[in-house]
Amino acid sequence: MLMVIFGAGASYDSIDRGLAELHPEHRPPLASALFAQRASADEVIRSYPRCRAVIPRLRAAGLRGGGEVERELQKLQAEQQDGYLERASHLMATRYYLRDLLIANGNWWLQLSAGITNYTALLDELARWRYTDKDPTALVTFNYDNLLERACRDVLGMPFNSLIEYTSREDFRVFKPHGSVDWDRSVGPNPNTVYVPDHIITHAASLTATGPIQVQRIPGDGSLGRHPCPAIAIPVELKSTFECPDEHLDALKRMLPNVDRLLVIGWRATEEHFLEVLRAGLANRRIPVMIVADTEQAADSTWLSLRSTRVNQLGMGRWQAPVTVGGGFSGFVTDLEPLQSWLRLRAPG
Repeated sequence: MLMVIFGAGASYDSIDRGLAELHPEHRPPLASALFAQRASADEVIRSYPRCRAVIPRLRAAGLRGGGEVERELQKLQAEQQDGYLERASHLMATRYYLRDLLIANGNWWLQLSAGITNYTALLDELARWRYTDKDPTALVTFNYDNLLERACRDVLGMPFNSLIEYTSREDFRVFKPHGSVDWDRSVGPNPNTVYVPDHIITHAASLTATGPIQVQRIPGDGSLGRHPCPAIAIPVELKSTFECPDEHLDALKRMLPNVDRLLVIGWRATEEHFLEVLRAGLANRRIPVMIVADTEQAADSTWLSLRSTRVNQLGMGRWQAPVTVGGGFSGFVTDLEPLQSWLRLRAPG
């Protein structure tokens, strides 16, 4: 079984680079740029004024780079836990900000590219390969956007109208451990009550998520009887929980013992709680690993994090460097011959 893990670098580099560079305003952001000042971000901030209290700190953190945004969000969350209750409203507004910003960026990105993305090219290659290999594929993305789902619809005909459709097929299954822009959940004591975002933000300190995650066909619209609290995890430095259905996480854990190849694209492998899941399912396994990153240095950094899972690269019980591909997602799909050769590898029994 092949497992593909996508990080923020995959969506950031998901369309033709020449086209992307002409439209930086709408590019899916890396973590360091989630709160950067640009017109599309400012427009969303106007809709959720309670997030203004934390935006200056998050923008300053973004300028420092290197995981500082996640670190600053961790501090903000700790301030709420220490008793500063207004911080709960600020962070809930930030959750709405992230959802709306990434919906807007994703829609613009698909419009600019006519829906043709690197996700599309990769999935087509994997689907073609599977006709001869017959192995199932697990697609794991830490991105809140739905660029992967759109590619799955175009290439594989996956509808994603309900959560079960993410994991019901035998050939391809999609997992989003940190949530999605089009997922939501109920809050408050009565799961049948629909609250508007302003109410949820204002009373965030006293409201808790009480209902299951659901797919929201029109994100943010409660008119269909859905509950408009975004089901996305705030990107803090030390994440300890997942924002996905328990059934999805259980299905992923059941698949891990069958994984015999691991492809990583644009993922830094810093999510310790997910690395723990990998440790449990892949510990001491000798499987081929391919890492796609913008630079060799970035790929090496990801490999150092993955080594903590004790996922042994194909070889005689020794740690060996994985197959690494520079040039990012765009460079990777330009020449898929290395992927084709790598897919033919098998872990030793």
